[in-house]
Amino acid sequence: MPDDYTKSTFTTMFVEYDFPLRVQPCKVTTYQRDLVVGDINYNVGAASLTTGSYTFGEDPICDYPETVTVTNLPAFAVHNLGSADFTVN
Repeated sequence: MPDDYTKSTFTTMFVEYDFPLRVQPCKVTTYQRDLVVGDINYNVGAASLTTGSYTFGEDPICDYPETVTVTNLPAFAVHNLGSADFTVN
């Protein structure tokens, strides 16, 4: 707040409030495949192919970060983590 009419000096004023904050855990009870890629059929020599995406669902929705790990993927296939799909070059 200004200390005088010229507003050349100021005094900082503040108010503090105490309030309780309770963080309740969110326990996921169900985690399932909602959208499955399925079989990927590719003709050798054809242009690259990108599959449809996959999704997982949780109940309740807690919005925890999700980590997807793909194992035993052949070297010619690429897992696109950002778009949740696969590309065959």
